[in-house]
This record gives sequence, structure tokens and C-alpha cells, in this order.
Amino acid sequence: MNETNRMPLRLCVDMGTTNTRLWLVQGSSILASFVEERGLRNAAQTADSDTVPQILRALIGQAEAAASRLSLEVECILAAGMLTSPLGLRELPHIPAPAGAQELARAVQRISVPEVSCQAFHLIPGVRTGGVTPKLGNLHCIDLIRGEETTVTGLLLDGVLSKGATFLSLGSHWKIISIDEDGRIAASRTTLLGELIHVIQANTVLASALPRGRFVTLKKGWFDRGRAYQRNEQLGRSLFSVRLLEQLFRIDPLECSSFLLGAVIESELTGMPDIAQLGEPIVVGGTGAVAEGWATALAEKGKACLRCASDQLEAAFVHGLQHIFQLYSARNHPGTAA
Repeated sequence: MNETNRMPLRLCVDMGTTNTRLWLVQGSSILASFVEERGLRNAAQTADSDTVPQILRALIGQAEAAASRLSLEVECILAAGMLTSPLGLRELPHIPAPAGAQELARAVQRISVPEVSCQAFHLIPGVRTGGVTPKLGNLHCIDLIRGEETTVTGLLLDGVLSKGATFLSLGSHWKIISIDEDGRIAASRTTLLGELIHVIQANTVLASALPRGRFVTLKKGWFDRGRAYQRNEQLGRSLFSVRLLEQLFRIDPLECSSFLLGAVIESELTGMPDIAQLGEPIVVGGTGAVAEGWATALAEKGKACLRCASDQLEAAFVHGLQHIFQLYSARNHPGTAA
């Protein structure tokens, strides 16, 4: 057996709100990746306790088949994200900020779920910000993240994110995460605006006015119009105005989506604490018009931004997951191979 074949083969899993991703990893190399276009939202909508195990069984089966074709065996499964939420595989309590790789490693939990896989799962918890003990009076500064703590760890290791900087994650949930000078998550702010846009597209009268799927192209002029309009209106009115643009002025879907995105981003910028306090550079993690719109708006506020592509984010998640697991293994099983 050569040296490569002796390296441990692991499955790395990230369940989000809308998608679940799995990577077949050996050492620092990703051998294959698999995606299921279902996530925690499906479990919440169906109220079926087997939804999450079903998604995992399908992905793990594909990965194990790929490993078998390479004459390799899986050692264990590493996971973070919504799998540790109440509707996930096993609920883990968030650990309080400030939290970095060492704090996360201390909180890793090993569990067995035989109905999903014969391999053990090692779950990484999320991070809660806003004080050790949450108080209702401090609701404005309390936040929860699951999965992004692992991506942040990887981005720091990869040199994409620096200590004292900020990470802006733009998925179903939009999250602004502040990193302290020790490389730990210090604070975060989450909104449901990514999901709100999806709901508006799929379940309101604005469906005919907007492109289907993710907003890919940003029309800068209409994005600026949406931002300016929102400064004088409430978000509900700005959203209905997209209907007016379509019905009365025959504005096309790309222009309508850019106007809507400008209004939504401006509403969040208005509601945020002092933007000047955000550490730089701000690493913008996301794709298409949403990421472009945020980078544009932040640059106009005088903030230095760095765009981070999807493949960089995926690689960072896997790197962070592996690193936290190595710290956990060194702490709990001294002398074992990383």
C-alpha cells in the first residue's frame, strides 16, 4: 500500500437551508463532491423526521460507492451546519463567542447514527454571540450561526480572511461576521433576506416581474434606483413598487430584480449598526447579483471588499472542518495520525 492509500479518507458534510453538500476528502485533497438540492427547509416543511436521514443516506451512499471504486474505505464523517440544529441529525448547543478553532474543537461531539451510516459522525457546533447568558433585553445583539464558523476557520487558514476583518456570507441567510484580533468569531448579525427574496420570487404577485432562480446579472442603474427609492420608503412599499414597474412601465425582469435587490440591501444597510466599525477587508462570500450588489454598496460606503468565489468557500469549509477535527483528535487521542 502506498503512502497516499494510507492517508485517512473522510466524508465532510454541510447541510444548509436549501442544499446539502458532501465531499470525499483524503488528506488535503477533495477527491469528489456530491450535492442534494434539499436541506433543512425541506425537513421543516414536511415535518418528516426521516427527511434529514434520507438526504444523508443518499449522499453517503454515492460517496462510499466512489470510495469503493478507488479501493478506499471511509474512516469517519465530519459535519457542521444545520445538521446540529433541532431539525437536523442531532441538536448541539451553540458555544458562546468569542470562539475560534480551539473552542470549537473542545465542543466537537462524536455520535453514532446507525440508521444513516455505520461510520461515526463528528459534529461541530455553531456559535452564539451576544453574551454568555442571553437576555431578552439584549435581543438586538444576540445572534446564531451554524456552518459559517467552520468556513471562517478555513478562510483564516487559507489567508483569504484576516484577523480583525469581516466575513459577509450571502446564502439563504445573510450573515455579517466580525473576527477579533485573535482570529475568533466575536459578533455576528443574521437576516432572512436571502430567503425573503426566494419567497417573493416563488409565492407573490412579483413572480412574473422577476427572473427565476438566483439573480445572476446586476443592472447598476436600476440597483441604484432601488437603493435611492428605499431611502424614502419602507421596504413593503419598495417591494410593491416592483409591481408598478412591471405593470405600468413594462420594465424587464433584470431591471426589476436589480431595483428590488437595491431596495433590500439598502434596507439592511439602514438597519445595521455603524458600518464604519466593521473590520476590513470585508470578504464577500456569495455569487451573482447579490454579491455584486453588496460589494458595490459597501465600496460606496468606503469599505474595502474582497469577493470570494463559491469554490473558495467550499474549499475553506472543508479545510476548516479538517483542521477543527485534527485539533479535536490531538486533544482526545494524543499520538493519533491527523
